[in-house]
Amino acid sequence: MCAVRFGDIVLVEMLDPQGRNPKVRRAVVLTTNRQPEQSEPIVVAGITGTLQPPLGQKFVELPWQNPRHPKTRLRKRCAVMCSWIAVVDPAAIIRVSGRVPGRHLITVAEKTREAVARVLGPDWLEPEDGNKPPDADGC
Repeated sequence: MCAVRFGDIVLVEMLDPQGRNPKVRRAVVLTTNRQPEQSEPIVVAGITGTLQPPLGQKFVELPWQNPRHPKTRLRKRCAVMCSWIAVVDPAAIIRVSGRVPGRHLITVAEKTREAVARVLGPDWLEPEDGNKPPDADGC
């Protein structure tokens, strides 16, 4: 497995948004840097080049250019589909192919938060105050 971190764009074998057609696709790593262990699954959001204008709220368009964007390494218009969440085996990650720039990554994190919670369960959601333990309110 190659080392990955939050915000990396990876090439990974995964299913399409309908849960079919496994193939190598681009995706952005949503697993935070403090979470991954070598054998633990990695949470990703799929990146699609099939875009219909206008883009809906579930998409975050990424920077691209031809021949390749210097950070994302993307060469055609595409976007993170924030509702397309997958949990993948680290062995399915072929390589890191780029990185989502900071301001885009913040938007992706905000827009995928609830979708990731649906996949991983509500315990995945962190408290707003990072220093406060999850049950500090006595709830």
